[in-house]
Amino acid sequence: MTYIDDFRDHALKINDDKKIQIGLGAINKPGVMILLLVREKDLAGKPVKEEDYERAWFRLSNEETNQTLDYKLINKIDRPEDYQPYVETETEDTPPVHNPLTYVHGRLLLDESGVWVFESYQHCFQERDYPDLVGLLGDLHIKSVQEVNR
Repeated sequence: MTYIDDFRDHALKINDDKKIQIGLGAINKPGVMILLLVREKDLAGKPVKEEDYERAWFRLSNEETNQTLDYKLINKIDRPEDYQPYVETETEDTPPVHNPLTYVHGRLLLDESGVWVFESYQHCFQERDYPDLVGLLGDLHIKSVQEVNR
């Protein structure tokens, strides 16, 4: 896996372009799952305008063919109805804590026949409801693999 920052020609640059390349050909163990997600950072106190991220997006593509396999603007993914950026703590002396969002774009799964399968989820979770979302999704994956292998 490779993290690439500032990868576009400067004339084509879009804000703070970032890309992660995953060499799927090097992975050959059936049952391997790769979750594709973005976790929101706390930008409180930093000069950020809402429109700075109105074009933020997920894009899953094949680098060899430049084919887009899946694409979604983050602001088009519904947030939880009761979402609040900060939640009150149980004690009055403690200030509210950040309630980050995690956007789960989907997952890649290497099936038993050695074929990569992509499932698109495009769902948003708040930490208040799912404090260990990645652990929960990992546990679900382990249980599903165990069921298949029985």
